[in-house]
Amino acid sequence: MTLLVLGEEDVHAALDMASCIGAMEVVLAGLARGELSMPLRSIVRVPDDAVLGLGLMPAHRGGADPLISLKEVVVVPSNPVRGLDPH
Repeated sequence: MTLLVLGEEDVHAALDMASCIGAMEVVLAGLARGELSMPLRSIVRVPDDAVLGLGLMPAHRGGADPLISLKEVVVVPSNPVRGLDPH
């Protein structure tokens, strides 16, 4: 199995807005037909202000071309002070 990690520049280079809209149409239609499993995201709130939340968003697509994916989001409110994005 290969793990592909994409940064912001990678995503912009690989997917233009029109293609993104088309992909979302396919995914949302598949979700409406029950072909996909995408549970509600899990969020962990940490008392320390350094990390506000962590969101894990798993998804599974069955059928002839199965796929498992996981999106992770970490929010660090203090990052802008260090010149970094808070997400």
